[in-house]
Amino acid sequence: MDSTAKTFGLLRSGAKEQSPAIMSAQHSSVAALIFAGLALASFLIGFGLREDGSGGARFDYFHHHLPTIERFVSEPWSAAIRDYPSPATPLFYILASINPLLGNELLFSIFHTVMAVGIAVLFAYALHARFAAFHAQWPWALLAGAAILLSPYFRAAAYWPQTDDLPFLFVILTYLCLLPLLDNEKPSSLNPSLLIPVVAVVSACAFYTRQFYLFLPIFSFAVLFIFYPTQRILTVVSFAAATIPGIILLLTWQGVSPPFDREKVGFSPNSLVYGFSFGMFYAIPFFCYRSYAWLTGGSGKLPLPRRSTALLLGAGYLLFLAIFLPHFTFPELAGGVLGKLCERAGPLGPLLFVTAAYCGLLIVANLMLFTSWQTRLLIGLVFVPFLIRPIVYQRYFDPLLLVLFMLFYNRRYVARYANHRAAFSVAGFNVALLIAAIGYYHASGHMVFDPLDWSHKQFSAQ
Repeated sequence: MDSTAKTFGLLRSGAKEQSPAIMSAQHSSVAALIFAGLALASFLIGFGLREDGSGGARFDYFHHHLPTIERFVSEPWSAAIRDYPSPATPLFYILASINPLLGNELLFSIFHTVMAVGIAVLFAYALHARFAAFHAQWPWALLAGAAILLSPYFRAAAYWPQTDDLPFLFVILTYLCLLPLLDNEKPSSLNPSLLIPVVAVVSACAFYTRQFYLFLPIFSFAVLFIFYPTQRILTVVSFAAATIPGIILLLTWQGVSPPFDREKVGFSPNSLVYGFSFGMFYAIPFFCYRSYAWLTGGSGKLPLPRRSTALLLGAGYLLFLAIFLPHFTFPELAGGVLGKLCERAGPLGPLLFVTAAYCGLLIVANLMLFTSWQTRLLIGLVFVPFLIRPIVYQRYFDPLLLVLFMLFYNRRYVARYANHRAAFSVAGFNVALLIAAIGYYHASGHMVFDPLDWSHKQFSAQ
């Protein structure tokens, strides 16, 4: 009797000792689910208001994307691909042209909005699949997945159907196919004779939706070629077959984009500056989270570089300024939120922006040094296509950088962010970005809201 009472006493005391941690985890999970629900609600409200937080999605839809879709409806595809008023590869327009909902603005918009929600859910599923071994729970994954629903660019591309959201579907599907190879470094349970052709087609679909997703089939080819040495002939044949439509487009256009966009293609050093600046910008929520962890982790201070390292970084900064600052100018279009803020800083604006880009370069260099070969390859491939675009929009990187970082970068490196606090940091950052974008474009005179006509207003698709 005494031993039984003693045992129950130990169990009760153990429960009391564990209850604060358990309760904290439960509260975090509940809060994550509530925030994810609010993110979904705000996304649906934004759909009803036909929100344009990117400042140009509405214009691009009516002047570029819808006319291109109509061309693929009215002309044979072989004739339509020769030239059309859009810079993107044609897969999105081909699929939209055979969508039975085309012609009804309400239903067509609902279709793409539902597709965007599905992409966010699939992203959450992929996150849970990747980090389940690190005890990451569904509430965290749902919150992290819902965070992209707060991206002003992801939202605008859903409400005003265009090419920016669909590639994420192919990116996530490609990751799910490659998951065992990337994270466990062992062959997939799927038959490679099936897996390799599927990955070749799915990854190529991202490129055939937007050119700068060329990194995905190249990266996938490298991974499969290395992990399946006995299937290298199949890998080469599968990816070679997937490139045939691209070769046809290249020969038809006599370039990497339709003739309509040809004058907008060309090397510019500003493209590197903008690419690195976006890397810095989207690292902010992760830096905030890590700073909080450092300050509350016991030491109470941030880790600072040694003097020799600081001198090296300083010399690199001066060299970076010497190379890029003299020729840097803010474009009339594009540049993103950070670019617009620095542009308003007067003569100091270019210096501030190039400094931000140098910080982004350091972040990229850190990822290149301390992660796997897959990460190094992916980073290099992601930035290369932007070297031929003198104008770089922030929507090209949002939420692309988040998706690639969480799914494709070294799992042990990224696992430190597979928790509620990091997810709340990213979601909060996106909320602030959404509010700032809407406020900025509204103050600039853009039509930020254009509510749907719920009477099934028609537009011509002929």
